[in-house]
Amino acid sequence: MRNVIKNFCIAIVAFALVFFVGTCAFNSNAKQNKPPTDSTYLEHLKTKQIDFEAQYKKEVFVLKKSNDSLLALVKTDKKTYQSLQTKSKQIEVSIKQQFSLNDTAGSLKDSLQTLTEHYIALQNEKDSICHETISTLEIVASKKDSIVFIQETNLTNLKEIQRQNELRERQLTEELNTAYKQQRKSVFKSKFFVGAFLVVSGIATALMINQNLK
Repeated sequence: MRNVIKNFCIAIVAFALVFFVGTCAFNSNAKQNKPPTDSTYLEHLKTKQIDFEAQYKKEVFVLKKSNDSLLALVKTDKKTYQSLQTKSKQIEVSIKQQFSLNDTAGSLKDSLQTLTEHYIALQNEKDSICHETISTLEIVASKKDSIVFIQETNLTNLKEIQRQNELRERQLTEELNTAYKQQRKSVFKSKFFVGAFLVVSGIATALMINQNLK
């Protein structure tokens, strides 16, 4: 009788040991298959993206402000140039009218007329240079305006890409969580069936040992 009890106890201990080892193995497997929850890298990427967007906005603002200042300066210089050009034409007409009057000092008249014509020629050349400079500045300002438009368009596209990335990240997170929940259910079912199998096996083994010892 003592041998029967001893063998039965050995069978129970063996069953408990097998059940414990199997449970630990499944727990270890479940922990290894658990999805990572560390979001440090994602947060780092988001921070860098926010910093980049802020810097991009700042550069676009500075460029736009510089372009507005350039446009204002060109408009002011153009108005000043047109005003001076009008006055210069008025002076030129007035001088020519003065020379058209009768003058007894003919040699002095010829000398002054020559100097005046040189002055007018130089003034016209300066006017031409000023006109070309203003035209060039207007072209530069228009190109900078186009650059500002392109930069603002790029910023809009960047925001759209960021929105799509965040949406995709949420979808992937939800899919990962769903897959993890399904995996946990599968592991639980496997553990349950293995545990039931071990219980049945242990009981069957104990009964067989008990039967053989009779």
